[in-house]
Amino acid sequence: MLEKVFSTALYCRAKIKLLDLQAKAQRIGMRLGWGAGNYAQEPSPTKEILPVLDEKGDRIGQATRKVVHEQGLWHPSVRLLIFDVDGRVLVQKRSLAKDSGGGKLAQSIGAHVPVGASNEATIVDEAREELGIDNPFSVSEVSIFPHVSREGTNKEMAHLFIGTYDGPFRPNPFEVNWVGWFRLEGIKKLAQQSPHLFSPSFLADLEHLNKA
Repeated sequence: MLEKVFSTALYCRAKIKLLDLQAKAQRIGMRLGWGAGNYAQEPSPTKEILPVLDEKGDRIGQATRKVVHEQGLWHPSVRLLIFDVDGRVLVQKRSLAKDSGGGKLAQSIGAHVPVGASNEATIVDEAREELGIDNPFSVSEVSIFPHVSREGTNKEMAHLFIGTYDGPFRPNPFEVNWVGWFRLEGIKKLAQQSPHLFSPSFLADLEHLNKA
């Protein structure tokens, strides 16, 4: 019976409201100097260098993240869905400070792959920077697909991974508002009812996860 409740969109909405309140209290505490820590900020869009790809996914050059997005150039990205041993998926709500998708529900980890880095190394780095994960864990690539968003200005060759990890997590407040465990079926139902709550990349991941 409880399993059915946890897998409803209504339960997801209620949990999101609770996590929003907890995150708000945490931000107030940080402004007062409680629980403040050293967190890395996202690289500047004018300094982060990304590979530029053709439509087949082959590298043809490189450019800054700012130029890549301004000119709508294809570039690689990684997305990771983290599951716990009970099969729940870790969802993050992006910080409002993010330059895209601020305040949206998103996959556990999402990142551009910078020049000179592998997909797996990027996941390890982002897991540490976004979620405070110091112990790398095994991940598996389940899908590769082109994804276009932001009215055609963001063109990603997306590599979708899954992995199992129970925590702990220490979310970076510059990147993440909160993280929480949800039943995948409940999140899918909520995405169908209220897609505006989700980042476009997370919606695409959920769709391609069904096909994997």
